Amino acid sequence: MNVRTELDFTETEGLVAVNRDDPEERVIFNSRGLWIEKNGVAQLAINGSGIVADTITTGTLNTQQVTISGTTGAFIMTGNTARWTDLKNSKKFVEIKPGNITVGGGGLTVFRPDGVKSITNGLVDTEYSVYTYQPEFMTQKNGINAFYVTGGYYRLAKNMSDSIGDYANINAYRFKHNARYLKIGVAISTKYGAGGFVKIEEFSTSGGAYFNTVSKGWTVGAEDTDYDFVIDLGPPTKKERKFYIKAKTNNEGTSSDEFGLRFYKIALDD
Repeated sequence: MNVRTELDFTETEGLVAVNRDDPEERVIFNSRGLWIEKNGVAQLAINGSGIVADTITTGTLNTQQVTISGTTGAFIMTGNTARWTDLKNSKKFVEIKPGNITVGGGGLTVFRPDGVKSITNGLVDTEYSVYTYQPEFMTQKNGINAFYVTGGYYRLAKNMSDSIGDYANINAYRFKHNARYLKIGVAISTKYGAGGFVKIEEFSTSGGAYFNTVSKGWTVGAEDTDYDFVIDLGPPTKKERKFYIKAKTNNEGTSSDEFGLRFYKIALDD
């Protein structure tokens, strides 16, 4: 029986509705359920067991009280709030509403853009501190520290530096590799008559994955010059790493002249 509404009552398929503008698009209703068909491929939409969600393609779902249950948890939407709850322990849940996320009884895991975890089970695993050794891990010559502090600077005398014959340690430092960059800001003064060099050198890091040693020199006249060392440590490994800051004088000045330096920043950063 064919009527003006494009409904066919067939013997094999049941009641078939054909789209007037696209005959490849059909809706079929029979004792097995309600089917939708496109280009010869039929999908079950409704049967005696319920509605098949795969066939919902448009419209608005009223979330005043929607509950979706699985074998271990339930997902409930009420108004503007979505909540996932463990069916065996109601204290374990995640709730999302505009402007807020609440996690109860479990943990939140967050990954940085480089794939490293920054929050694990709700605990922040990001320690950016750089620690100094105390007392200072300073080079000595004949029981005397290579550097002394006065006027707000570490000062290294040329005769002391020459007697050591190489870079002298100012101190040693350690940190947990939780950020990409190590940044060290140093202020230089050559008003004491000597120029010099500063070097950053890693040591005793597990696995031997050292950063490249970096250094820079200043000549007399570089008064109160600030310089930032920026060292790329690579993707965070969360392993402990250690480094020295060292200095030595250059060939300027007399034996009693001095090279001065101080640090205004030693930090990890991304």
